[in-house]
Amino acid sequence: MELVRLHRRSLALAFSLLDTSILGQSPYESPLPTSYEYGEQSNEQALPLRETGLYRLLYESQTMPPLPKLTQLRDILHHSRSYNAEHHITGLLLCSEGHYVQLLEGAETDVQALFAAIKQDRRHKQVQLILQGVAQKRSFPQWSMGFGQVPAAALTQLVGAVQACKPVQELCFEEPCLQALWQAVSAGNSKMV
Repeated sequence: MELVRLHRRSLALAFSLLDTSILGQSPYESPLPTSYEYGEQSNEQALPLRETGLYRLLYESQTMPPLPKLTQLRDILHHSRSYNAEHHITGLLLCSEGHYVQLLEGAETDVQALFAAIKQDRRHKQVQLILQGVAQKRSFPQWSMGFGQVPAAALTQLVGAVQACKPVQELCFEEPCLQALWQAVSAGNSKMV
């Protein structure tokens, strides 16, 4: 019990330090330290409240030739997963024959900084933002970066459906990762670019 109380106080202190940050607190963060410190909210209740500033971004790109080898792709995924975990970014990366589609979710500044780095990465060309905006909840909270290789036609169909003015809600993909991404973006939380 004492350990729990110490954990609560340390988290409350960390939240209160945000007051002195140049970034300051978001309006939804200010009541958190007090309510958390005095046990009015548990850790499980307080953390989702901080997620109300959740931002989502979907982009597509092509890889520069030659296509990455499997070992290179594994290295990229390992580095990306570490970076994303450190910055509380989650999402899903799908690829097919040098065509990439990725959904990123997290704090807007973190997601935008990562997207800016992706646009500058020489391994990508034709990086195009498809949609972005505020999201109500994470679609992939368990993945610092989920990954799937999918058929080219299905990936092209998904991008076309997302870019359509009136997405077809009933669209169904055989590949689970494509279906998961489609459900995430067709929920209507984000705006088209």
